[in-house]
Amino acid sequence: GSEVDEDFDKNVQACLMNPDMIQRMGDKLNIVYTPLHGSGNMPVRRNLEKAGFKNKMIHKGYTAIVKNQDETVWAKFKVEDSCVLCGTCQKVCPANAIKLTDKKAEHTMKNCQACYACVHACPTKAIKFTIPEKNPDVRYRNENITLDEIIKANNQM
Repeated sequence: GSEVDEDFDKNVQACLMNPDMIQRMGDKLNIVYTPLHGSGNMPVRRNLEKAGFKNKMIHKGYTAIVKNQDETVWAKFKVEDSCVLCGTCQKVCPANAIKLTDKKAEHTMKNCQACYACVHACPTKAIKFTIPEKNPDVRYRNENITLDEIIKANNQM
């Protein structure tokens, strides 16, 4: 709820470098927000505003930048047969790059941002990296942002 948001915002604002400069120059600075690690649009936009950034390219700007990326980006992970077709990966994908088939989730390279939200949110860990991992069973999730918030943030554009 709002208490979690306030604590999260306080911690984010404490990490700002040169907040005075941002306040003075916020209308002259350009910032591109990416949805990496499931941070979600709403908390990031809220904190960019609080910090004083006026010119933001959020989500769609990043998608446009990476849409022609090398196809080997997706080749770093695969969907295994243990996929249960729950649809979580599709819902957390900010670029709509995952579709469910009758057998399992499948990616499309078009617009994939390689943000790994699908990998980290898969409840059965059916989406795995093909590159060596130190601990393949570990997944990252920001404890201050719920899966529902990530899904809602992806559906507001």
